[in-house]
This record gives sequence, structure tokens and C-alpha cells, in this order.
Amino acid sequence: MEEFKVLLLNNSNKPLGVVDISVGSKDGVMVDMRVIFSIALKASACKIILAHNHPSGKLTPSDLDRDITRKAKEAGKVLDI
Repeated sequence: MEEFKVLLLNNSNKPLGVVDISVGSKDGVMVDMRVIFSIALKASACKIILAHNHPSGKLTPSDLDRDITRKAKEAGKVLDI
């Protein structure tokens, strides 16, 4: 199963927690930026690290992976996270 997690960090890069965002199938996982940044804001996180696995073992990021990363960067800039 593919899983998507977020590590929440404070301003000193100390972990505030790890949140399971979504669990999908062996082929993909759903990611909602509203959920990710809502959690980050509620935790007063200054920084986040996004992570997910590829059960297939393929290490090359997909176009969807790149799109999610781009969206997260844009949202993070707006929210100063």
C-alpha cells in the first residue's frame, strides 16, 4: 500500500509530530493540500516535510508526484510554511 505522511516541524526544525495523511492502493494515494496545510496550521508548524512510498520499488518520481510537490511549494509560500 502506498502511504503519504507529513512531518511537522517548529522553527528550530524540531519535530512536532508525524501525521498519516492518506493510505492508498499499490498504485497510488490521494493527497489533499487543504488537509495537509490545515493540520500544519493547527499544529503551528513552521515547516513541513512531505513523504510517501512507492510499493513498486520504483524510485523515479511520477508526473503526479512532481505536481503534488509543486502545489505544496506554492501553498507553503502563501502560508509562510
